[in-house]
Amino acid sequence: MQILYFIMIIVLLLILSLVLPLVLQRRAIISVLKIFRQKNALDAENAVTREELGIRPRTFMERMVKMRDYRPDALQFLINTKIVKENEDSKLYFSEEQLVSLYENSSSKILKFLLPARK
Repeated sequence: MQILYFIMIIVLLLILSLVLPLVLQRRAIISVLKIFRQKNALDAENAVTREELGIRPRTFMERMVKMRDYRPDALQFLINTKIVKENEDSKLYFSEEQLVSLYENSSSKILKFLLPARK
């Protein structure tokens, strides 16, 4: 019976180690998109710099004492998927159309989990 409990705990920890980073990444993606909406950076004319977004990689000392900040990774993910676009001045803006298109046309369940659904 103790072996069964041990196996169940190991399986639970394994599942948790796979799911928790996805949940935290989704939360960071939603947070980054919220920042773009608050700054009204929804088109090329209103694009903002990375500094204006307030999203920057943490220093070594900050990483030592604070929890991980998933927002820089979330921003890079959004840039790679073209949901956040970069203009010629290296300013960033959020493309709602690309988000909806990617969400509707993707067959990846993980991608659909990470991206917030927009109707």
